[in-house]
Amino acid sequence: MEHCQFFMLSRELRKLYAAGLYDSVEILAQLYLSSSSSITLPEDSNTTKNKDSYLNSVIECNELIGDALYAKKEIKRALSYYRISTQQKKYLKSPSSRESSSLTFISPCVEENSDISLILKECQCLIDMKDSTAALSTLEIVPQRLRNLRYYLIVGELYMESNLKEKAKSAFKEALTRAPLAIEIVRKLVGLGVDDASLIAIVHDSSQEEDFIELLQHEKWYNQLISVIYLTRTYQVQKGVMAIQKLLSVFPKNCFLLTMAVQVHSDNEQLEQSNAYYQQLRRTDPMLVDDMDKIALLLFHNKDDIELSQLASDVITSQPNRPEGYNIAALYSAIKEEFGHALAFVEKVST
Repeated sequence: MEHCQFFMLSRELRKLYAAGLYDSVEILAQLYLSSSSSITLPEDSNTTKNKDSYLNSVIECNELIGDALYAKKEIKRALSYYRISTQQKKYLKSPSSRESSSLTFISPCVEENSDISLILKECQCLIDMKDSTAALSTLEIVPQRLRNLRYYLIVGELYMESNLKEKAKSAFKEALTRAPLAIEIVRKLVGLGVDDASLIAIVHDSSQEEDFIELLQHEKWYNQLISVIYLTRTYQVQKGVMAIQKLLSVFPKNCFLLTMAVQVHSDNEQLEQSNAYYQQLRRTDPMLVDDMDKIALLLFHNKDDIELSQLASDVITSQPNRPEGYNIAALYSAIKEEFGHALAFVEKVST
């Protein structure tokens, strides 16, 4: 296979990868790598652009094979191909390589984005292989200029896993400056002890675009949402009830807010209001999965076995691979005093 044909091949490989045809990606990329034209440099490789283009095609092939293998859950093999790509990139940047090659036709920004993407892929493999220590060691030496949103999310999770809460807090704060509307990050920081005023300050300090600032300023809705998350997480029940009701007056059918309304009214022992919000939540989205096992505790305390059974069925039907449905089924079995079944459902969640 001629080196000049690689551009067309690369385009097709990416199309196949996007369609989930991972075997084809692996086989075709390996065919290119094993062809005689890719084993030896092209005859005109003395020209800088052709030589660099050829070497980059080899790197791209190895990374694509790694992507295909990762998608097929062949994690160790994927890691080996990512590491090959990383070593090849290091060679391209080495002084000996640059004596005869200046990668002037590649934008430095594109090159750096490619570098961090490859590093994060390696680390994800290590995490999947339960080697968090190696993943963290790899990430901690990444230069500051390469650190992006995904970097801070991954390193933050690793710090939390290692019980390094202050470092995790710093990482997630950096992530929030890059994605101010990321509710998942807000919830993690609240869990790490950051108050709503500090979070609101981070969000507004990171907002540069005029349209984005205008979006945040409109009725202060995002400030209120952050406060609701903080108040409910810190069990400030009365304030939480008032804040949620205020937001629900603006967003009456929002499942996220309705879920918190069910929980906060239940915590405040306002069972009638909690049940009313639960019924509204079910009418709004009967297939909702997020946090439904927590809400099911309300039904369990009310000994509502009929609704528990229906809820477990709906959640398992909607997402059979998620644990929430089996947690709800365990609660239903416990009400029916079928403790063997309850234990079986709990064990299903843990496996």
